[in-house]
Amino acid sequence: MALVWAHAEYIKFWRSLRDGRFFDQPPPAMERYIFEKTDSPYTIWRFNHKCRTLPAGKTLRLEVLSPTVVHGSMNNWPTVPNTETRDTGLGVYVPDLPTDCLHREAMILFTFYWPEADRWEQVDFCVIVE
Repeated sequence: MALVWAHAEYIKFWRSLRDGRFFDQPPPAMERYIFEKTDSPYTIWRFNHKCRTLPAGKTLRLEVLSPTVVHGSMNNWPTVPNTETRDTGLGVYVPDLPTDCLHREAMILFTFYWPEADRWEQVDFCVIVE
């Protein structure tokens, strides 16, 4: 079956070249992402993709694979609210950290408490607002 798929992709490639545009792009997707340039309101942080910066105005979404409590601060630890993750139903747990009121070069510091294992992550993570 892999060869059939590869051959179909090859045919679509040549059709796209002949037409001067992509052959199999749905018009609604083209409208939303190419013409309207719709962007996500989130910057995603994961253990396998630890973003270090966050564009101003975006929400920082942390994605983890088990329930956790995010222990974080947006003012260099004087106040430390805890935020529990919510289950997305896809095997991913997320909290959204509201960062829209932060100024440029503000630091978002956080770590994780894993209640099922009753342990702390033992590492502080940092994301800086651009």
